[in-house]
Amino acid sequence: MNLDPPADESRSASYESPPWFKSDEERTPIYHVVEETFPHLLSICSRLVQIGNPSIKVADLIKLICKIFWSSIYLEIPNKLFDPNVFNAWMVLFLNILERPVPREGQPTDPEVPRLRLTDVDAAV
Repeated sequence: MNLDPPADESRSASYESPPWFKSDEERTPIYHVVEETFPHLLSICSRLVQIGNPSIKVADLIKLICKIFWSSIYLEIPNKLFDPNVFNAWMVLFLNILERPVPREGQPTDPEVPRLRLTDVDAAV
C-alpha cells in the first residue's frame, strides 16, 4: 500500500494546506454572506426565542442559526461583530437561548439515563 501523496504537481497542491485555511481573497465571499445574512438571522432567531412552548421545528431552527453563527466565526471574527451593539445583541440572544427550557420532545425519554454534567465532560478531555 502506497501512502505517499500523488506525484502529479497539480494534485499535490491541494495537500499543502487544509481547506479551511483560506487567504483573505478566498474568504471574501463569506464576508459578504455574513454582512448580508447576520442581521436577518439575528432578527429571525430573536423572534423564534420569543415563542412560548416552541415546537421541535422551532428549536431546530434556533439550533441551525446557532450553528451558522459558530461556523461563521470559527476561524475569524467577522468585522460586523466588532460593532459592540451587534456583538451585544448576539450575546443577549445566546443568553436567552441558554435560559430557555428544553422542549419535552428534546428531553430523554428514560428518566434513568444519567444526564451529562460539565464535570463529566472535563474528565473526558
